[in-house]
Amino acid sequence: MASVTGAQESIALGNAYTQSTSSGRNKLANDMNTFLTMLTTQLKNQDPLSPMDSNEFTNQLVQFAQVEQQIAQNEKLDSLVTVNKGSQASMAVQYIGMNIEAESSKMPLQDGAGRFAYGLKADAKSVGIMITDSAGKTVYTTSGQTTAGVHDFKWDGKDGDGNKLDDGIYNISVTALDKDGASIDTWTTVFGTVDGVTTQNGETTLVMGKVGVALSDVLSVTPKKEAASTGTGTDASSTDSDSPDSSSS
Repeated sequence: MASVTGAQESIALGNAYTQSTSSGRNKLANDMNTFLTMLTTQLKNQDPLSPMDSNEFTNQLVQFAQVEQQIAQNEKLDSLVTVNKGSQASMAVQYIGMNIEAESSKMPLQDGAGRFAYGLKADAKSVGIMITDSAGKTVYTTSGQTTAGVHDFKWDGKDGDGNKLDDGIYNISVTALDKDGASIDTWTTVFGTVDGVTTQNGETTLVMGKVGVALSDVLSVTPKKEAASTGTGTDASSTDSDSPDSSSS
């Protein structure tokens, strides 16, 4: 029975088979054929006075059937996931041309203007806002409002010397300190106009300029409006935008 028992090693790989349903089904079929060939040969040549124990190969046939059922279930799940992803991507196309707010610390500078919001968990003594370019170079710094809550910030895309910067990706850092010099939790959200949709690692991503945000990180969607002119950095009054409870910037 050694050769038949050896087929159990293939059955033990059942979970590995199901990771790739198409190749798993082919592998299972080949192993099943090999097992049946071995079993038939042994049955033909068994000792009539000491017949084979049918329980062993019956159990192995049951195990093969269980693995086949697993593969079939995975194939159905793969189909459902594919349909869901296609539906999600189709829905995401409707965001193109819309303004969105999303959880992120990467702000798109589009048509020379950028906008983000930052939140404070508590009142602060001082708030520092720093904007850096994609290479990590600081291009703009200013102070922000210190009251707890969410604050809207509009940036005209100019550096500290008043030079107009190119559209692209800019990183936001907001640092808040209380009266004792201890850090206060902050979070940031960014605004931009969606001009593209892509899928990365199975997740739908909305593209604003060169900034990509996951569809799951979108907080609000509004029709595109003509952008209002801004001065240098403008820290507007607190907003009621739907921002996360807390997330370190």
